[in-house]
Amino acid sequence: MDITSNFEAINFNGTIFQNLKLIIDLADINFTSSSFSSANPEWLNIYSESCIMSAAFFIIFNHKSYLSCPAFPLNFYDEKSSNLDIHSHALEILNLLDLAIIIAGAKSWRKKVILSLIDYIYPNFISTHNSSINPKPLLTENPFLIPENISRTPQIKNFPDVIHPVPRYSQPISLSKFKQLSDQKDCKPFIIQNCISHWPSISNNSTKNWSNVEYLRNAVGHYRLVPIEIGKSYSDSTWTQKLFYFGDYIDDYIINNKFPTAYLAQHDLFNQSSKLSKDFVVPDYCFIDAKCFEASTIDTCNSSTKFSKNRTNCCGNTHLIKNIWFGPKNAISPLHYDSFHNLYAMVSGHKYVKLIQPSCSNSVYPFHKETLLSNTSQVIL
Repeated sequence: MDITSNFEAINFNGTIFQNLKLIIDLADINFTSSSFSSANPEWLNIYSESCIMSAAFFIIFNHKSYLSCPAFPLNFYDEKSSNLDIHSHALEILNLLDLAIIIAGAKSWRKKVILSLIDYIYPNFISTHNSSINPKPLLTENPFLIPENISRTPQIKNFPDVIHPVPRYSQPISLSKFKQLSDQKDCKPFIIQNCISHWPSISNNSTKNWSNVEYLRNAVGHYRLVPIEIGKSYSDSTWTQKLFYFGDYIDDYIINNKFPTAYLAQHDLFNQSSKLSKDFVVPDYCFIDAKCFEASTIDTCNSSTKFSKNRTNCCGNTHLIKNIWFGPKNAISPLHYDSFHNLYAMVSGHKYVKLIQPSCSNSVYPFHKETLLSNTSQVIL
């Protein structure tokens, strides 16, 4: 598809930043007009690359060697923007880089370049967030404060009795045993205990324990954009999704329990923070299927064959998916099913999970199959 005609009607008479912003907006309009899976990858790449160029020019124009040469002919800012402080400019650039990851995916080499730019811009241009000296642990006893005239689901002080518990294994099981269990026809879920106790993110003796919200803030960055779900659950009519600074989300919803409930749900935060990616080890169980291992270890940048570039694993993905769920009390996911296999690791806190046999799917009244919620039950649990 030829996309050059889209640029012919644009007037590129502004500053460098203004012109790049025009291209970013044009790309955004073109790939958000359809579903992400059907979006033209060229527009996704143009979006990411324009964000990268904006960051690169920002660094160049704020480098001491450029600042000492006022006669340099290029102009990055307009007169209005030039009056803003360097911190505000840096935040705007940082937002663009995060959006390139969150919205456009920052495919191939682009993500590595973006993370490198963020690693340079953040310590050099972003004012450090003033957090308390003492780390703030995740709250476990503070009440969930909301106005008295608003009803809510009561706090669960004691978890309900489990009548039909899923099988538990007190120690890690062998790969052959795992494959045997996962290959069963009914594929019933099971719990493996003491399997991730060596992770830095969960070890009590680790300085990288994720129960320390100040570590999370520093590892990700206070001013990093993240998508937050606002509302009781995503099936609720009042539910919405907004972009927050990660540090503001911690302060407002994790530490202070602001109402309504806000949930950082099913987001690849590791794609934005290389530090968090080093705090855990992907279990070998994720590669129990040969196709999963092959698809997840192929370097598509250096691959020379079309076959290997398009190879998918047993769940239809070209790579291993790693997501994080991070929320306060009363964060709820409605009853639903996923179209791929999951390995959930509980790093901090508690989560009550209710499971229903797939054979009973029709009895929980899923939304119509032609809607976006076709994998979700209409029953409120």
